[in-house]
Amino acid sequence: MKKTLFALVGLLLLMLLFACSNESATKDGGEDSGGAESANREPFDEFDWKRFDGEEIEVMLNQHPYADAMIERIPEFEEKTGITVNHSLTPPEENYFDKLTTSLNAQNGNPDVFMTGAYQVWEYATAEYIQELDSFIEDETRTSPEYDVDDFYEGILGAGRWDGVPGHPVGGRRSLYGPISI
Repeated sequence: MKKTLFALVGLLLLMLLFACSNESATKDGGEDSGGAESANREPFDEFDWKRFDGEEIEVMLNQHPYADAMIERIPEFEEKTGITVNHSLTPPEENYFDKLTTSLNAQNGNPDVFMTGAYQVWEYATAEYIQELDSFIEDETRTSPEYDVDDFYEGILGAGRWDGVPGHPVGGRRSLYGPISI
């Protein structure tokens, strides 16, 4: 259980960094957040935990033990990155997804990062509310050299992987999806 929580917190941290990275590329004239071509992202020389020092991000969470573990680690993330994390916690699940759907449909960039499950991947990916993350994981200037995707249980990663083809199942070694800033 502890390894699972640690893995989920690590994945959230990656998504938090992605949200800031994506926001910066959009502000600097890069491709808008609905796109995802790595060739259109602002180039960086090397990985830097403090690259977005002073930025703020909005994180939307469902009341869940995974969210509790993530919230507990926010101060560590803020210290390491200099990014301020503003989070909301919504109980119960049905209220959370109503609130999340309303926020995403507003397309105002709030939230930057949100908690979801495998059952939303098809809907959120086709609506461009989530972004493939593999290109960020593979980019040494955007992901810490200490980061190892193999530290995560394959089932957890597989739940967020989809090839983008309607009707195809999630899972396997296809593109890993995560939330984007819109």
